Amino acid sequence: MLTVRVIPVVLYDGTQAVKTVRFVEPRNVGHVAHIARLYASRQVDEIVFLDIAARKARRGPDLAVVEQFARETNAPFAVGGGIRSLDDAKALFEAGADKVVLGVGAWGDGDLLERLADKYGRQAIVVTLDAMPSTAPWVGPRLAERGAGEIVLTSVDREGTRVGYDTAMVESVAKAVSVPVIANGGMGVPAHAVAAMKAGAHAVAGASMFLFTDHRPRDVKVALREAGYEVRL
Repeated sequence: MLTVRVIPVVLYDGTQAVKTVRFVEPRNVGHVAHIARLYASRQVDEIVFLDIAARKARRGPDLAVVEQFARETNAPFAVGGGIRSLDDAKALFEAGADKVVLGVGAWGDGDLLERLADKYGRQAIVVTLDAMPSTAPWVGPRLAERGAGEIVLTSVDREGTRVGYDTAMVESVAKAVSVPVIANGGMGVPAHAVAAMKAGAHAVAGASMFLFTDHRPRDVKVALREAGYEVRL
């Protein structure tokens, strides 16, 4: 059995870390360096860092912030936002990122996903799929075919709500693709992570629960271990 990863997601608005609800209503949660130190102290398995302001601002990755983030954590982390070329990805790897993350604006435009997978190997390429249940399985295989090494599957309806993952969508995508699916959007209690794994997820991601409740990544790992999954405590 593969080890299950518990992955906090950090959203960066160009100034500081924020948290959204259904991708709107951003709430400030502090400086990214503080968030990096917080998760480093909690020994998370991995972190996904998404610069949600880069595309709107029509700029590349904020390398200074990524370098600062890298200095503050010893956890592997993946970075997305503003990646428009192989050079952008190269710069992120040199700044400390272990993987790069492509969002809809990048993987839907030309052959960048394929070129990145050819250059760095699909194991270094994560793709975000912010989806509704009706389209998620179809889009999922397309991404896997084009070179995605992992898919962060986020329910548009549940992101930031803490009401639980859309397990039906997780199951449909996990059955449709041959690459790991990271369930995201809706985790509010550790039991939600167990439900996502039972639905076919390979890892679980979240943010609101770790920021606004007393539940910690370790609590999620304990719940997963008690349910029979292999985790690193």
